[in-house]
Amino acid sequence: MKAIFLALLCLSVTACASTGGQTGEAQRSIEAHAGVTTLASPYAEAMACTREFVRQSPIRIGVVDIADKTGKINIAEGGTGNLMTQGATDMLYTALSGLGVRPTEATPHYRGAVDWYLGKGVQMTIELPTYLVMGSVTGLDLQPGTAGGFGILGMNANKTAYKAVGRLDIRMVKFLGSDGETGRVVDGLSLQKEYLAVEDRVGFGRFIGKGDGLGMFSFEFAKGERTPIQLTTGWLIDYAATVLVLNEAQRKYAHDKGTLEYLSGCREKLNNI
Repeated sequence: MKAIFLALLCLSVTACASTGGQTGEAQRSIEAHAGVTTLASPYAEAMACTREFVRQSPIRIGVVDIADKTGKINIAEGGTGNLMTQGATDMLYTALSGLGVRPTEATPHYRGAVDWYLGKGVQMTIELPTYLVMGSVTGLDLQPGTAGGFGILGMNANKTAYKAVGRLDIRMVKFLGSDGETGRVVDGLSLQKEYLAVEDRVGFGRFIGKGDGLGMFSFEFAKGERTPIQLTTGWLIDYAATVLVLNEAQRKYAHDKGTLEYLSGCREKLNNI
């Protein structure tokens, strides 16, 4: 029975080493690591480059909401959520933190809590953001691609390829400004990114995040799960956050040639993906 269990377990993980009759450490290793993967963002290098500069003089940015405007069925409304983004606002806060920005809470739930306490007469000092970011995920699809008994991207036959497409419309607004600048949209982006997912017959595959060649940043996903869609959303937000922060830094230090050269190097790392 134990042998049958291990054989079935091998079908549910990316790679399964033979135990060679041993059921000790090898078995525990398989059980402990099945389905657990750490995945870096494809834009991690560009984000680290940006962070090294921005954290020296961090700007305050608050995220109001990154809404879902994809038209997909929302899991919160009784759907399965297979093609539905969740947590985009939280993803953007995480991305901004990774860029050296000083995130400032600005979500509706937080503002509601502050108003409630102020209404009770509680005295508090509130840190206000210099900029507010808001927008929506406007497109999110996993489209069927190629299939059949031939190799895809140098892999074995019997694969099915999908194209994950994400679109994000986002803007950054001046919140604390002088001379009537409050409320001015200082940056607006409409971004679309594509990633390739390759699924095999067992129901697992690789999700790859680069253009021609598509040979990097892969992860596993089970058939029917929304992992590719969630990763597409997260990567798209990482990209958008980096562009917003780089744009603001370059506007702020437009007079400094050395700084502009450094920031241009960070942007090159971003655009190389």
